[in-house]
Amino acid sequence: MDTKHEKTSLIAKVKLEELLINHQEIKQKLLNIFKGHSAALNWMMEPKIPLENKSPASLLDTNPNAILDMLYRIKTGDFS
Repeated sequence: MDTKHEKTSLIAKVKLEELLINHQEIKQKLLNIFKGHSAALNWMMEPKIPLENKSPASLLDTNPNAILDMLYRIKTGDFS
């Protein structure tokens, strides 16, 4: 029988897949950085100061390069 954690992870995976269906590059970078669907989904949904207090999810269709830039900066440790 599935544990609560496994069900939560599965739900996060499905939601992340739906959210990023047209953004495979962002999806791969998210999963490489955050090492899990739940953490990646949480990051996508929370507003970010560098994105003018918008969530990355809200910028997927209008400014995906801003998300890619943020992910690059996280990966390289550039928080300036």
